[in-house]
Amino acid sequence: MVFEAKVLGPVEAVRDGRAVALGSPKQRAVFALLVLNAGRVVPTERLVEELWGEHPPDSPSSAVQVYVSRLRRSLRADPPTGPPAAQEQAPVTLRRRGGGYQLDLPGRCVDAEQFATLVASGRELLAQRPADARQVLEEALALARGPALADVVATLGPTGAAEARRLDDLRLLAEQARLQALLAQGEAATAAADAGALVRRHPLQEDLRALHVLALYRSGRQAEALAAYEEVRRQLAEELGVDPGAALRALHDRVLRQDPALDPAPPAA
Repeated sequence: MVFEAKVLGPVEAVRDGRAVALGSPKQRAVFALLVLNAGRVVPTERLVEELWGEHPPDSPSSAVQVYVSRLRRSLRADPPTGPPAAQEQAPVTLRRRGGGYQLDLPGRCVDAEQFATLVASGRELLAQRPADARQVLEEALALARGPALADVVATLGPTGAAEARRLDDLRLLAEQARLQALLAQGEAATAAADAGALVRRHPLQEDLRALHVLALYRSGRQAEALAAYEEVRRQLAEELGVDPGAALRALHDRVLRQDPALDPAPPAA
């Protein structure tokens, strides 16, 4: 049996290619919190706080118990019928422990864990092996189906929302590292187009804006690179009341001067 727990997008559980019914939004939120803390006890009090904040229902612990009981039934696998090699190597178990609940999952079945491992590997490869880095980062980004915890983040409290932001920030970091890999491979036009799409989603992210300016410049589009800088300068002033940071201002100056150091390095032999 192959089990997958997915939180990089709408929350899903998949067993042997078939979706597992996770129930109502609050029940799905409980599953997401347990997945993000797989192998560790999540106290009932924390689940109550995340689901209802300062306005819990009567007997909130009982309500959580009902959600967990329903999830346990949904996650329970049918008895294996195939040969031992085809049977589940590690069961999915959801149990009560020490005033809370613990979800134990097979290794490498949570998309967020796979994603973090791939992003770290891709960033490590970036300096010396950009082609390999790009391949690994694209494999990581393929796991993301949308904003993290997309269908339950509005149901969760501050801890769950913070975890969703952390995963989304890691996704942006992976996307920026992929742009760096494209630039290192001399694919400035592709990097400029992809950076432009990302800028529309993250208009005030200065590191991303710098990559967009650099990609435009290396594509032979100096005027557009300068216009991209002016756009972010104006947006930062209007929305945050600040000027671009020192790194972005320095890049703008180098683009104006057509600094030869901005040209791509020759490809490695």
